[in-house]
Amino acid sequence: MKKVLYILIAGIFASNIISAQSVQASIKPLSGTDSNVIVVSLNPTATVTTRVSGISLTLGIPVPQAGAIQPVLTIINTANTSVSYPDAQFVGIQSIGGVDHYVYDFQGSGSVTSPADDRTYTTGVDNEIVRVRLVGGPLKTANIKLLSFPDFGTSGNSLFGLSFNGTDVANPTDPFYSIPSVSLAANSASSVSIVSTTGLVPLPVRFIGFNAVRNKDKALLNWSVAEESSITDRYEVLRSTNGVDFTSIATIKSFNNGRSSNSYSFTQESLSSILTKGVIYFRIKQIDKDGKFVYTDIKNIRLSTKGIFAGVYPNPIKQSTTLTFDLVENSRVIYSLTDAAGKTMETYQVQGFKGSNIKTLNLGKYAAGAYTLKVQAGDDIITLPIVKASN
Repeated sequence: MKKVLYILIAGIFASNIISAQSVQASIKPLSGTDSNVIVVSLNPTATVTTRVSGISLTLGIPVPQAGAIQPVLTIINTANTSVSYPDAQFVGIQSIGGVDHYVYDFQGSGSVTSPADDRTYTTGVDNEIVRVRLVGGPLKTANIKLLSFPDFGTSGNSLFGLSFNGTDVANPTDPFYSIPSVSLAANSASSVSIVSTTGLVPLPVRFIGFNAVRNKDKALLNWSVAEESSITDRYEVLRSTNGVDFTSIATIKSFNNGRSSNSYSFTQESLSSILTKGVIYFRIKQIDKDGKFVYTDIKNIRLSTKGIFAGVYPNPIKQSTTLTFDLVENSRVIYSLTDAAGKTMETYQVQGFKGSNIKTLNLGKYAAGAYTLKVQAGDDIITLPIVKASN
């Protein structure tokens, strides 16, 4: 039997609903910077307080080209339902309107007995029921689709369905709202209604490598990316001397050469003019033309091959601060806080690892004043003066 795309939402509810109730569904990108998340919502013709007992959701994502990376999809449940989901099932590739699509199914189930699972679904607004995160693959400007058989699936496949208190309230002939639907011939027996995002907000690039290597008094930075597009604007080189507070030191424009994968480099001259000893930290920030951005992890260049280097930021401290320390090898690290009178307030032991390490210190419970933080790894000790400000 031929597989098609659909959205099926089925539920049993514990409130009295009139039979005239009708429910539609829709899909849109999540607003904000987390642009690789889409939202599925419901809209009933009358406001109702009830509960969802089951959800079946099928999504389609256009395949940009043969051999493209297949996206990974995960469900993010919301407070509007008490539904749990197993892992997503990749169904396969299906042609929709002459375009191949990746097809994914999600099946969820929820309570039909607990009043604590009641939710109010308000007419005329988006009642979010679930979010879906997409990672990797052809996500830039992709139109993510929901489909349904308005004739209840005479081909033997699925329909858009929803039950309130055992009564079917789905709108089979007009299943979607907000975004115009399009009808495509699914087979000789029926047609399919489609609703899709009007253009998923483009994602920043995907970093596939970043490295920082010291060459005498220089640092050579190299990074590689995938999924560049016309909306990829620039890369900023960020530098820090404490591992927390980064400053942009250079901007490199995207190649915009039509290739989705590219490599870039930057040379930091005269390391000794920045620090005479210690550690210099680097990372790359990629920014799209619409302001979306993504970071690499942090790499560092040591200006000495021995000892431990550490710092705290911010300092003075109101509530908490970040301790960063850099090690030449894996080592047990002990750090302790003493007050101005030399009294030890707290002592911590952690496993430190070669390279950069970051820990959070909460000093909100201590009185304002001067303190000392001692950090020890093996025989190497560094002492840091810190100031606790008034809350």
